Formats: sequence, structure tokens, C-alpha cells
Amino acid sequence: MRLARIPQRELAAHAAAALRKSPEQLAATVKALGRGMGSPWGADQKYAALLAWLLLAGGA
Repeated sequence: MRLARIPQRELAAHAAAALRKSPEQLAATVKALGRGMGSPWGADQKYAALLAWLLLAGGA
């Protein structure tokens, strides 16, 4: 198993490069995911969703 460490402050930039989307596109998509989830959908949940997306895409 491989371990990847991505500091929180670098996650958006890393994901944008790996997923070939702008940080704005990523933020909009993660925000849209939260609409269907209900509360709470704060920063922690957004970071977790973005990281999961990145891992599923094999970009970490």
C-alpha cells in the first residue's frame, strides 16, 4: 500500500493539477455534492470529498 501526504493548504492545487480542472471548477463540484448531503457540509467534509475524488482518480 502506498502512502501519500498532502498538506491541507496544498490539496486544492494538487487536485486541480491531477484532475485537470481549475480550482474554481473543483470547488463548484464539491459544493454541488454537498447540496444533496444536507448538514453538516462544512470545510472538513469538503476537503474529505475532494481528497476522496483525488484518490479515486489515482491522482495522489
